Amino acid sequence: MIRRAAVHGLALRQAFGLVAALALSAPARAQESFLLPLEADAPLALGTAWDRDEAQPVGEQGTCMAGAGPDRHEGGPTTWTLVVLSRAGGRLLVGAHVARTVASEGLADARIPDAARRLAQRDGDEFRALCGDGFVSARALGGQYVGEIEIGPAEAPGASARLRTGVWTEPTPFAAVLEALAGVRGAQARELPGGRRANAVPITVAELAQRAFAFPDTVTAENAAPFLAMVRSYPEWAFAGTAIAIDPTLGWGDAARAVFLRDAGPGVGSTAAARAAEMRKAVVKRRAGDPRRPFGAPAGVVVPESPAAPASAAEEAPAAAAVPLAVAEQAAPPADEPPPAAVAAPEPPAVPAQRHRMAALVYEAAPSETPVFATTEAPPGVYAEKVKQRVYWVPGVAEASPALREALTRAAAGSPARGTTIVVAEVGGSAVVLTDVAPAAGVHAEPAGALQAWIAGVSEPTPAQREALAAAARGGD
Repeated sequence: MIRRAAVHGLALRQAFGLVAALALSAPARAQESFLLPLEADAPLALGTAWDRDEAQPVGEQGTCMAGAGPDRHEGGPTTWTLVVLSRAGGRLLVGAHVARTVASEGLADARIPDAARRLAQRDGDEFRALCGDGFVSARALGGQYVGEIEIGPAEAPGASARLRTGVWTEPTPFAAVLEALAGVRGAQARELPGGRRANAVPITVAELAQRAFAFPDTVTAENAAPFLAMVRSYPEWAFAGTAIAIDPTLGWGDAARAVFLRDAGPGVGSTAAARAAEMRKAVVKRRAGDPRRPFGAPAGVVVPESPAAPASAAEEAPAAAAVPLAVAEQAAPPADEPPPAAVAAPEPPAVPAQRHRMAALVYEAAPSETPVFATTEAPPGVYAEKVKQRVYWVPGVAEASPALREALTRAAAGSPARGTTIVVAEVGGSAVVLTDVAPAAGVHAEPAGALQAWIAGVSEPTPAQREALAAAARGGD
């Protein structure tokens, strides 16, 4: 027994040593998961090793990651996305994306094989050369429709002033915007099969709107195919032989950004624009008349807004530019002014050093109550109860009560109303959480764009906590 514990401890020390080596040799973004659009003729099997810098699979199937086969879950969201791709040269380029997910699958009992773990313990660089920095942990099955609309400089200011962009799980606002763009003089549209601009097919804006609106009905269980993969970095505990728990139902909401950034080429995930976009926060639209209920972006949706790229780069590859996905109103510059890409942006406010997002499911409550959230790990300080692979909690609540436990039990037995993304910012000694709803009554909150920043259980913040809340709120929506 003592020998077994000693061996296990040695394995853990070796694993942590490997993780430290990988962290030194790769940027921090290698520790994150990200979405990867799949080609119809190369749908990457579960467990495929992936090199993010080279943007390609590596190693042989089963060499770097093994499992018990796919864990399939039926059902999934339909998302409707409009996004500004470029304003270069005074024109306005809008991307349209519709994704229909009918099922998702993850690799069950995912583990790094013994041979790969031994290689990692001997030589971390050799392991990375063989296995890359992550693996395909899950896939979304269904389909996507992608297109873009271009408006010339003369009409762009007026169209931009009335443009509404965002991610929705219902088609009404999406269809209304496309209908308005169809009436703009000289507007041109292109269908982008597979999300590739190289395959663009010119069509009218009205045709694009009609096809996009009808697309979800064309996707069935019979013709659904893997169209999006979740690539996950190797977690540190996996090098000690521990299985990796994968929930394939979470994290698919960022499909549009993944598709429109793909044409940037190898290493897109590590470009300056993409890294800047990763620092931006989710901004979720809210239904008129009900400030508590946002348009339901699915779990994992990240809605970035990146700084402008150089005008030349935006002109050459507008679809690859990191873009604002959820800006309710955007005013374009007058036609005689240079486009924003040519204007020097002011220095952004400081962002807390430790800041990360978590996908969340939201279980709506009565209008007078705060919704229940479910994530794979609880934000710091909140009271949470774990059911299977999820933990359930209420924003701001730090202590248990009979009413709280009843609400959490009810949520765990029910179905989520929507998905969203929360942000956790570590500022000094305080853990600030940002959600798209206000915390429970009595908990102090600071506005952070469309989000609310709060510290669990804190109703009267100390001066240090107020500074932490303000710093987290300044970090962006």
